[in-house]
Amino acid sequence: EAALWDEVAATQLAELVAYEEQELIAVLEQAERHASDEGGGVPCPVCHSANLVHMSGVLCCPAERWQLDVRAESVTLLALRAQLAAVYEAHTQSSCPGRLVFSVEEAVPGFRAMVARCAACQLLSIVV
Repeated sequence: EAALWDEVAATQLAELVAYEEQELIAVLEQAERHASDEGGGVPCPVCHSANLVHMSGVLCCPAERWQLDVRAESVTLLALRAQLAAVYEAHTQSSCPGRLVFSVEEAVPGFRAMVARCAACQLLSIVV
């Protein structure tokens, strides 16, 4: 009987997690549509297919579903747009023929960040 209750609880937990994930995706998609409608969206430099969303100090991409907690840095979408422009500009000014590739990764243990890399000039820049 205890095993049956454990199975029921596990099933309910899985259903709850799936529901919460669907709700989060719907909120993110709505926020992305709003940003696009406002013309203020920041295209995701990682996937190039969605606009980034900033909610309650968390930066995320609805398409890739990555998240960065940026509360400590007080990063806004406007500030991120400026930082991305600065990284692109600096790379362009270096006359490097390579292409920047962005990713979200654990830059150092316990610290996830958005980084820009260029294989041609060996650039590694932490964007946020």
